[in-house]
Amino acid sequence: MRCVLLINPAAGGGLSAKLVGEIVGHLRGVCDVRTVLAADARSTADAAKRAVADGADVLAVVGGDGVAHLAVQACAESATALALIPAGTGNDLARGLGVPPDSGVARFRRSDFH
Repeated sequence: MRCVLLINPAAGGGLSAKLVGEIVGHLRGVCDVRTVLAADARSTADAAKRAVADGADVLAVVGGDGVAHLAVQACAESATALALIPAGTGNDLARGLGVPPDSGVARFRRSDFH
């Protein structure tokens, strides 16, 4: 299975970039992982669309609700599965998805990395 891990390194005040190693480690247990860093909304949208067009089985995105929105648009009407890994500044995405604040990525806060 081929997985593209799309990271917004600025999400969560840099939180997502600091967690990339841990996330890749988890994903490697289930799929071939290619990591893509996207600096802004345009490059994120382009990378997500490219992953889907290239036939990725899974598009895993790390970031907030903006990254999630772009990934949903890219995966719509495709066979690519979408994995959302919330790591936004206020963890709005995690809250909206019902992810408990003490589990996984949602348990981290920017202050943990200063």
